[in-house]
Order: sequence, then C-alpha cells, then structure tokens
Amino acid sequence: MKHTDLPQNTAERKMAVDNCLLFLRVGSVMYGTNVPGKSDTDYVGVFMPTEDYTLGLKKVEQVEFRTNDTGSRKRNTAEDVDCTLYSLPKFVQLLLNNNPNTLETLFVPENCQLYVHELGYRLLEAKEMFLSKKAYHSFKGYSHTQVERLKRGELNETGRQELIQKFGYDTKMASHALRLYLECNELLSTGSVTLPLKENQLVLSIKKGEWSREQFFDKCESLEKLCDELYKNTTLQHAPDHEAANKLLVEMQKDYNGYGKTVVRRPWRENVARFLRAVANHVE
Repeated sequence: MKHTDLPQNTAERKMAVDNCLLFLRVGSVMYGTNVPGKSDTDYVGVFMPTEDYTLGLKKVEQVEFRTNDTGSRKRNTAEDVDCTLYSLPKFVQLLLNNNPNTLETLFVPENCQLYVHELGYRLLEAKEMFLSKKAYHSFKGYSHTQVERLKRGELNETGRQELIQKFGYDTKMASHALRLYLECNELLSTGSVTLPLKENQLVLSIKKGEWSREQFFDKCESLEKLCDELYKNTTLQHAPDHEAANKLLVEMQKDYNGYGKTVVRRPWRENVARFLRAVANHVE
C-alpha cells in the first residue's frame, strides 16, 4: 500500500496525502510479531501542513484513516487498516516527548519505509537530537501501568474478554507491555532499537498465550529491574535537544515551501499507484 492509496475525500486528508514526507508500515509487521490471518495492518505517516496551517489560524495535528471506527469498540480483524498521518510539528513534539510509538519509527527498517521524501530522510537521520533519558520514563511508565492493570484484571478499550477467559489475562495487552520493556532496555544500553525485535519470538509467545500469567509477571518484574539498572549507566543525553529540533522544524518548513536554500519539493504522483480500492470502500 502507498500513501496515495488513501481516500482524499476531505481537504485535510488531501493535504496530508499530497504533502506526505513519511509513510511507514508499523505495528506487528515492523516488530516481527504479526500472526498471519489475525493481525491487522497499521501505518503511520508524517505530512507538511500548508501555509494556512503553519502561518495562518488553521490547526491540524493528525489525520486518520480507519476501516474500523474507534467509537465502535469492536476489535480489529486481519482485514482492518489503521492509518494515522501526523503533521510535522505534532510529530516533532511527540518525538521530543519520547513517545514510544513515535520514537521507535526512527528505527523502522527499510522494508517498512513505504515512502520517504527527501525531508523525511532528514527527519529519520536526526534521531540523535530526540533520544534521551526521557525514554526511560515514557517506555517503562507505559509498561508498568499496563502490567498493573493486568494484575488488577482490568480490560483494555478493545475488550478482549475471550483472551482473559482462555489464558487468565489479556495476552495481547501483555505482549505490548513486554515489548516496550525490551525496547526500553535496548535503547538505554545501546541508544538504538532493533526492528524487527531481536526477541520477537518471546513477544509472540506471550501474545499467543504460551506463558502463564505468573510467568509473564515474573518476566516483567525482572525486565523492569534491569531497566532501572541500565538507566543509571546510560549514555543517552539527559533531555532531547529542543533547540536543535526547533531549528530542524523551521528549516524543513522553509525548504519544503521554497523559503530556504534548497527547494526539495517535487512531484511524485507519476510514480505511485492510484487509491487502493479496498481501503477506499471501507474508509469514509
């Protein structure tokens, strides 16, 4: 699938597709934990807002394309597609916050890079200014919260009661928590995240319910202790470089709109396919 396959039936959707900088395949395929016939398809992208949004009063942070409305509370199936395109300023802010789902996209493998504009490469190559000890709090914090919810038997928003009845806990929710512990530990120790995951089979075994509830909690406890130890000795900078990130954001907006030294904007429609009909038929 290409970003141009997405339906452009609103002005902001059209802007997001026309001005796309990055379009990435994420989720279980990127992690190496997808289950054929069961895993849905996830995409994340970044787009450059037009001058109405960067200089004017209009605001847009993200544009979503989903085959399953989030308000339906229905679980996604293998036929469902989730796609979110973030405006460049919003994406940079998420990176500065060391948001786990955003930060890991800086390490996305080439086979999951479905479209990368010249400025998209510039963003991917600037990962050092965003990586920081803040990731310890964002990655570990999310995992710890999810594990505590699992211990209390709380359901997540998708309501996977059948997994709880079968395995004693929500194994998919558990696999996400474990994955983030693993990513956090690698990030703290090496300053990088390997994708697909080095321990994707471990995460997949949790997802499939091959670990008991007690085994899962014991594993998370050991990973969290390791996370705490790695944090003490990590060489990551204390906080993201906000000044450098702001400079990058300004330069990218200037270059894209022709105000900077280098104009990198160029047409690409001739090289990409038309809309994917299957998606267009599902997404309003």
